[in-house]
Amino acid sequence: MSFTAHENAAMRKVGLRRVSADDLQMEHRRWARGFRYVLATDPIHDDRVLTRLKRLAAPLAWQNVRYSAATNAHLQCIGARGATTLNAHNLSCEDGVIALKFTGKSGKIVETQTEDTKLARWIEHFADVGSERLFRRPIEDRCSSCPRRACAP
Repeated sequence: MSFTAHENAAMRKVGLRRVSADDLQMEHRRWARGFRYVLATDPIHDDRVLTRLKRLAAPLAWQNVRYSAATNAHLQCIGARGATTLNAHNLSCEDGVIALKFTGKSGKIVETQTEDTKLARWIEHFADVGSERLFRRPIEDRCSSCPRRACAP
């Protein structure tokens, strides 16, 4: 990531140090029923460091989470979001009510519903054109399997 001269000057003015993602060497790893913070392979035991890392509050669903050892780094924490792929059998739409039921992280069954007529029409449209996977990012503005060549119902 490159910064403008103005951004670099502003960071220096408030005492921040520019770092890259490769500079983030501390991690949290699954351990027993929670997480353990490590530097390389050594567990971190310093209470001040542990408190700071916990306060950064990286979402539990993130994977490959890394933290900066420097408290003045402009980048403190990065990670990849864990995701669940939703398929057509995970969803039902009726009268504008969308219901989702799927197995989430740790095998937990998740059930939720919302009422959104416009979104329900979109979902029904994709089900009609035979799209098995729902909510994935389109590669192009149009859907090749859509008979209208555009994904707007």
